Amino acid sequence: MGADWSTVAFGGLGLGLVAFGLCWLRPRPPAALFARIRRKGKDSDPVLESPDSRYIEPEELSSLERREQRFALAMMGVNDGLWDWNLDRDEVYVSPRAEEIINIPASELAKTSWVLISYIHPQDLPEFRRRIVAHIKGESAWFECEYRLEDPNGRARWVLQRGLALRDGNNRARRMAGSLTDITVRKEAELRLLEAKALAEAAAQTKSDFLAHMSHELRTPLNAIIGFADMIRSEVQGPLDHPYYPEYVDNIHRSGLHLLALINDVLDTAKIEAGRFELDEEVVDLIEVVREVTDLLMPRSKRQGVLVKEIFPTYLPGLRGDARRVKQVLLNLVTNAVKFSKPGGEVRIRIFLDGPKGLIIRVSDQGVGMNPADIPKVLEAFGQVHHETAKDSEGTGLGLPLSKALVELHGGKLSIKSAPGRGTIVTVTLPPDRVIIA
Repeated sequence: MGADWSTVAFGGLGLGLVAFGLCWLRPRPPAALFARIRRKGKDSDPVLESPDSRYIEPEELSSLERREQRFALAMMGVNDGLWDWNLDRDEVYVSPRAEEIINIPASELAKTSWVLISYIHPQDLPEFRRRIVAHIKGESAWFECEYRLEDPNGRARWVLQRGLALRDGNNRARRMAGSLTDITVRKEAELRLLEAKALAEAAAQTKSDFLAHMSHELRTPLNAIIGFADMIRSEVQGPLDHPYYPEYVDNIHRSGLHLLALINDVLDTAKIEAGRFELDEEVVDLIEVVREVTDLLMPRSKRQGVLVKEIFPTYLPGLRGDARRVKQVLLNLVTNAVKFSKPGGEVRIRIFLDGPKGLIIRVSDQGVGMNPADIPKVLEAFGQVHHETAKDSEGTGLGLPLSKALVELHGGKLSIKSAPGRGTIVTVTLPPDRVIIA
């Protein structure tokens, strides 16, 4: 009885396969390539043998042997597996090389075409069915399909199966034969290229978004500087001794500092990415650094109604590191904590020793928090997560990734835990060899 074409499972390469029949080849050393082809038994695979190790001229072989030898050598050269499927009896024969590629015993595959179909990856099976059924119905000249096979050991392998159907006078497919090629290495390389392309496109888009955002960030302080300077130059409020002018000068100064900070962040990020950033190491007094940071942020924290609390142990050792960069990291973390805190909230800065882990700096808040899935994004250069409760907050999206990079330059690690509406905890862990105990 013929096979059910809607569930058919095989395909392969080459018109020649039908003409040559089951000329399967087992690998042999190159010295045997031009030996006479012999069979040990009626149904055994043909092998190349040279009992006297003598080179045999092609003229010494029969016409059939020459054809078989030519075909056998060609198939050895391409290293493909061969298969032959009798559609009337639904019997499948595979060559040793095909058996090796599929990693399923030939005796198992020969039972029925359903054996192979059971090992095809579920995502690839619909396309395999569509193509082989179309060829059996005569809707395509050749059968060709790339798909994944999962052997009994769970090993996945990409294969390319090609084939051609032999038809009777009624154009009904009676037999198919073809080749099976292991393309795992090529497919894995293609997937790596696609991943690299996606990463490159994402990086390009992120930088484009950053530049669009950065243009606003740079224009804001520049407009303030130019505007207030022009008001002073034009003496809009009268002579230069007018009491408003010192306030204008203060605005110019603050805008200039903000602009400088933005530019420094961009330059620092570029130097770190280029691998040209160097630390200026010294013994850092962390308590002093924390207090400098809280003093700088006091006007803002008071304006927002946020309490900044410092928690230190009785004894805190020194830290070997770059004092300016440690301060930059703390300033970024505490600024974010204050910025995203609600009025009446509390920001805690805690520093302590944790045995073999080293020195821990932890900044926590009770602010808006973020979705854990967004944490990798905010740690990428130029990445930002927009909060409805903090729409107008300034920033370039460089603070956290820059802080993370500076911590890693010190041999440390920066991690974040957060949840929407429950606040954020940022932990900086610095290695024991950075700790200086007097």
